[in-house]
Amino acid sequence: MLNYKPYFRIFFLAALVLQLSCTKSDDGLPDPEDTKSPLEVTSSCGIVHDGKLKNPIKLKDGDRIVVDEILGNNLLRITSNEKKFSTLVKLHGVASESGSKRDSAIRELRQLTSRGELYFFRAEKNCQINFGGGQAAVGSIINGSRQVVSEELVRLGFSAAEANDVCGGEKIGFCLKALAEQGPSEEDAIGSISRALWKPVSDSDGKLAIHVDAFGATVIVNGERSVKDQGPGNGYGSLSRFSKQGCAYGNNVRIQILDKRSGKPYLVGGKTTSIVPRGCGRHCLQNGNWVACSKK
Repeated sequence: MLNYKPYFRIFFLAALVLQLSCTKSDDGLPDPEDTKSPLEVTSSCGIVHDGKLKNPIKLKDGDRIVVDEILGNNLLRITSNEKKFSTLVKLHGVASESGSKRDSAIRELRQLTSRGELYFFRAEKNCQINFGGGQAAVGSIINGSRQVVSEELVRLGFSAAEANDVCGGEKIGFCLKALAEQGPSEEDAIGSISRALWKPVSDSDGKLAIHVDAFGATVIVNGERSVKDQGPGNGYGSLSRFSKQGCAYGNNVRIQILDKRSGKPYLVGGKTTSIVPRGCGRHCLQNGNWVACSKK
């Protein structure tokens, strides 16, 4: 009769080794060598935290917060229920905007800060700016999509970068300026747009309307987010409406198309930014280029 005890011991030892090799570190967190850990964020420029440039950024070093109020394109009021504080925050490296660009940037900021858990990182402990008779902390916010909010505002053209901001802003300022010139990254693209229509004067309200074939998309024109995004219509997946007629945007108009849920860009002709030659004219997308087309 066969003796199964040696085989049982071998099986037991193999199972034990396998279990130990799969066990996480003692604190229950993923192995720090795991570069895909959801507890770290790597961004294009990094952030300044406690006076030092950090990239990657460990989420545990930040304060979990909620946004109570958006007061400008780079100014918010936040609260941390865990740390029991409430403060004004000036987004590090983001310049103030005015007029319609400010309004569009505020809409984008509202979108960016509505994506899941938010983490705040103070640039320097005792560095603040005066604002309206009060004081505001200076720092960065990371959202639930693991985006640095200030980077996204600058990358998409909603806000200009402030190269020499206070509280060590020079550590990220010039990177943010370069980011603005590059625009959204092709590597982050969620898909491609093959059909689109630029209507400088829509039939319903006489303002610019842009149809694209992707569902759940929103369009940015010269750094201005659409004021209203509608669903499918006229054979397209999404319709974005704007506050002005197409002529108001001039010539060589910069267009960016984003997925509304994730904020990731779509490609047009292999690029995240495309150009409409004449804002006053009706244009269709053909082979990745905006070309003049007549109303059928």
